[in-house]
Amino acid sequence: MVVFSLRISSASQIKLGEVLPEVNLTEFGKLNLEGDQISYVPWDSRELRGKIFTIYHLAGTRSAASLNNTFIDRLLREQFDLLPGDLHQTFNIINLDDAMFGTSGIVQRTVEDCKRK
Repeated sequence: MVVFSLRISSASQIKLGEVLPEVNLTEFGKLNLEGDQISYVPWDSRELRGKIFTIYHLAGTRSAASLNNTFIDRLLREQFDLLPGDLHQTFNIINLDDAMFGTSGIVQRTVEDCKRK
């Protein structure tokens, strides 16, 4: 699951042990893969309830992408099953606003290609 351009104004107010604020995304939202087709659907943070998620927030840059690949490889080595429906899933938030000027489309296509793999 990948979410683009997430902005949470209250993120600096997150406190350990407290419920996180709800987030709704209507533009881009969640990246879905059906067969080889990518689509984006609205997303609501209530979808995270009832499972254990590792939330990984990345800038839309190449260096951040390499960190993500290392992280996912490590989860796989540690036997975390990353398939939908499993108890533990990773959730990536990719901030396209952090991409270098003019490269957000490249970042988006790279993320889509990774999702297909």
